[in-house]
Amino acid sequence: VENLRRENALVKSMWYDMNQRLLSNTVILQRRSEAPKGWLGKQRAAVGGG
Repeated sequence: VENLRRENALVKSMWYDMNQRLLSNTVILQRRSEAPKGWLGKQRAAVGGG
């Protein structure tokens, strides 16, 4: 029974970790596709770095 509890805890933490990584990757991809709003972002885009 203790092994099953430990395994369930590991599976829960794995799912949590996977979901957090997926969410953070989604946020990063969304930010990359947005047009730069700040002065520095516009300068980078103008030079071709962004």
